[in-house]
Amino acid sequence: MNEIIHWIEENLGPDVTIVTPQFERTEELDFHYVPDNEDDFNAVLGNAPWDILKGMGFGKWDTMNNVIKENQGKSKAKMIEIPIINAEQTMQISVGRKPEHPVKLLEEDMDIVLFPGEWFDAIPEGFMVTGLYGQTYPFHVALGDDDIRAGCLAIGFQRPVEGSKT
Repeated sequence: MNEIIHWIEENLGPDVTIVTPQFERTEELDFHYVPDNEDDFNAVLGNAPWDILKGMGFGKWDTMNNVIKENQGKSKAKMIEIPIINAEQTMQISVGRKPEHPVKLLEEDMDIVLFPGEWFDAIPEGFMVTGLYGQTYPFHVALGDDDIRAGCLAIGFQRPVEGSKT
């Protein structure tokens, strides 16, 4: 990816903006709320029942154990080279399961709940988020991606599977 960015900057200049389509949610929100401080953020994540979260635009991605089972079926990451048309260079891309993608099933399964796009700037610096492949890492707004699909970010948090004993 860095090679593509470098080529664009070198050949088209630094002022190029790449815009991808955003996929807004199709249903209206029941509750238009975005916390303005970390305490309120944590209170919502820790206490709001699923129907309230859904009404605020949160989306369930999957369960951790389902994602982990998918990760187990993938080969480890490796670099492949793709020829660039009308050029002597190739583009290198990593494909397969990355080392940070978990492969050990959890004793107690967890839901992966995605944040609504409107919450991107409300996620506290350093908050441990969960990605679409079950990887967890500290969130940093400067490194984050506010791209949305169906109104949700591609990051979320984990909570006990809905309906399980806590």
